[in-house]
Amino acid sequence: MSDENAKGAQAEDQGTEQPKKKGNGMMIVGLVVALMAGGAGFMLPTIAPQMFQADTAEATEAPKPEEEPTEFSFIEFGEVVVNLNLDRFNRYLKLRIILQVDKEKEADITKLIEDRKAMLRGWLLGHVADKTMDEIRGAAGQNQIRREIHDQFNAILYTDGHDVIEDVFFEEFNVQ
Repeated sequence: MSDENAKGAQAEDQGTEQPKKKGNGMMIVGLVVALMAGGAGFMLPTIAPQMFQADTAEATEAPKPEEEPTEFSFIEFGEVVVNLNLDRFNRYLKLRIILQVDKEKEADITKLIEDRKAMLRGWLLGHVADKTMDEIRGAAGQNQIRREIHDQFNAILYTDGHDVIEDVFFEEFNVQ
């Protein structure tokens, strides 16, 4: 019986050793794979530029046209005073507007603005008269009005959708 116990103990030892060997083998395989992947990661920065060198060489050889900065000019539109949309009409907004345009087109745009000033001024008075205090309050309110003036003035001046007014600035923006 002692031989049987020894064989049973030996079988138990072999049973416990078997999984350890499999676990160690799997861990070693995982470690080797990780090292190979890490090595490939270090090699990629040295190989990648050589792989794409032909594409970058063609891109750098093409001459880029130099853009000249556009020079701007400023046209005074004038002053507008309008009552705000309040119950008692006790508040008004006083605006002094300046329009930014391309310097090369300044003379043409100035003449066009003068020719259509009644339309521009009429739209502006009606539009601002619909505004409440909450709509004009703060930088967000002012920027919203600037964008609306910009879009509508361009639509009135040029019906083809071409923007001739680059930007709208308020020289004065007073609520009283």
